[in-house]
Amino acid sequence: MGKLTIEISDEVEKELRTFIALDGYRRGKLSKVVEESIKEYISKHKILVENDEIQYLI
Repeated sequence: MGKLTIEISDEVEKELRTFIALDGYRRGKLSKVVEESIKEYISKHKILVENDEIQYLI
């Protein structure tokens, strides 16, 4: 499993933590939300990652 260190604005962090807390904060939930968001972003921008290679499908 990979590990990323990122920086986001205080406003986005606050909204994200509030959103996660609404459903009851559980271990790993923040990571799950971020991972799903990244997958959505990749899908939306038509980027395919396969065998550690990135293909732009535009």
